[in-house]
Amino acid sequence: MTISSRDYAALSEDSYRHPQSNPNSTVRIEGVDYRVLANSDQPSGYQGTIYQRMDTREIIVAHRGTEPSRGTGELIRDAVRTDGGMVFNGVNNQTQDAIAFTQRALDLAKQEGERTGRGAPPVTVTGHSLGGTLAQITAHEFGLKGETFNAYGAAGLRQGVPVGGNDVINHVRATDVVSAASPHYGQTRVYATQEDITALRDGGYRNDRSRWDIRNPLEVAWDRGGPAHAIGAFVRAEGGGPLMTQDNVQRARQFDPMIDKFRDDVGGIRNGITNTSLGVQEGVERVREGWNRLFSDSSQGPRNAPLMSDNPMLGQAYREFDRMGQAPDQRVVAGVVAGAQQQGLTGIDHLAAGNNGTLFAVQGRSVDDPASRVANVNTNPAALPPLAQTSEVSAQRQAQVELAQQPQQQQEPQRAAARS
Repeated sequence: MTISSRDYAALSEDSYRHPQSNPNSTVRIEGVDYRVLANSDQPSGYQGTIYQRMDTREIIVAHRGTEPSRGTGELIRDAVRTDGGMVFNGVNNQTQDAIAFTQRALDLAKQEGERTGRGAPPVTVTGHSLGGTLAQITAHEFGLKGETFNAYGAAGLRQGVPVGGNDVINHVRATDVVSAASPHYGQTRVYATQEDITALRDGGYRNDRSRWDIRNPLEVAWDRGGPAHAIGAFVRAEGGGPLMTQDNVQRARQFDPMIDKFRDDVGGIRNGITNTSLGVQEGVERVREGWNRLFSDSSQGPRNAPLMSDNPMLGQAYREFDRMGQAPDQRVVAGVVAGAQQQGLTGIDHLAAGNNGTLFAVQGRSVDDPASRVANVNTNPAALPPLAQTSEVSAQRQAQVELAQQPQQQQEPQRAAARS
């Protein structure tokens, strides 16, 4: 095969211009001439183009994806809302059209082989976004090779497509919310620009395997949005591109822990918020309701989206804010949790309002109980640090607690042995 990953990306991008092109017309893409053998535009919404590289005879089916000009909010809601997105609910309706169109490409290849006596030219598939989903599905259906770009993973659909394998290469950007929302058929290659890493850090993500950092995946998705999902950056120097460079591969490896957390968080949201996936324990319902409000109201911004962490104090804080009838933004919630941890609390049983923006976080029966542990937290906006800073404080404090507990845990077996 002579078609490069960049060629596949350019073909996926070019497919957005069809089916306006007439069959047998010639298009020049990345300096190479292709003939348009066929195109498809179906009532289901499916669109695709069959190209043939004129110098090598290779045939490529490019399944068209979602419109790249759609707004960030709509893109995110379609990708990760818990009841499924408008675009991705249509996958089942488009699958049969995509399969039929790919079969047509195979038939054209067979006919050419019979006509020329040179054998059928190879057929591969490609696509961006939803088009990448259909490329994964059709590659699995016919045993074809292919490459996709920021695809919504077909292995997360109920269509019998497995996770993994070697037939398809899926190129994804670290902060793309669509490709993070569902597992993929084939290999996955991740690319990260410095802008992606900065967005993750600003969203509270630490570059370690601990899940005790306090994170806002929707802030990252909202900040990166359309630029992170766009096909153009895979082809040329726009939107942080060209993406498919060794520097971006190495950066993705270096920051794999934070990237992995973000993509897992998005996948967890897409699959439904649970106690296990969020680790917020008593605040699960509060968090679930917050996500649902975000996805049902386009005016809601990411800073009102509930945070995620394995720190149970986050869920406890949400529960107590709910009891107080308050819906604070992310910096207040994270500030209360981190401030309580810094002052030695390991749980939040109550929140009580003080004067001048002060909140008392209480571990115990009440703020007036001498046996309770109380933390005084200033929640005035000017006093609250960014989410990245409070996330760091929370995770570091937990690491200190775990380190202090190690000698006690090591002594327990010895004490048990002595008692016996």
